[in-house]
Amino acid sequence: ERIKSVKQRQRKKGRYLGGSRPFGYMIHENGRLIENPMEQRVLNRIIELKKQGKSLRVISQEVSTPIMPISFKTVQRLIQRHAGQL
Repeated sequence: ERIKSVKQRQRKKGRYLGGSRPFGYMIHENGRLIENPMEQRVLNRIIELKKQGKSLRVISQEVSTPIMPISFKTVQRLIQRHAGQL
């Protein structure tokens, strides 16, 4: 009961409560999700390339960098999550 009520209070305050953060966002020091500009650019590029009909592997190769490698599975998951933008 205590945990449930604490989570409800945190949710009402708009705090991010669970798991690993979604790609394209970071957790601000106040506990809320805010956009990560670099990852948002990558996400927009992934969506743009998919609209052009590129394969998951080609998209992965185009958006990956040594600093931020992105597998085709990650590309697949992001496309599924953002299917409404396609």
